[in-house]
Amino acid sequence: LHAWLILSPPWTGETFARQVLRMGVQVIPSANFSTKGQQLIEGVRICIGPPKNEAETARGAGILASILAKPAIHDMPFM
Repeated sequence: LHAWLILSPPWTGETFARQVLRMGVQVIPSANFSTKGQQLIEGVRICIGPPKNEAETARGAGILASILAKPAIHDMPFM
């Protein structure tokens, strides 16, 4: 089970992925799925599964929401 989260500027998939990883949640930047010549949409792929329980899923969603509520922080590229 997965979903795509499209990000609004100034967020990039890489900066968002880096920020949520610091909070214990891992997502994949959309750039990892693009090929040459494609228009890049800034976003992340969120994979759910299998969570330990519903509370863990809710905690992860809460972390994503809290990061989205903050200004984007631009730092080193995500590898």
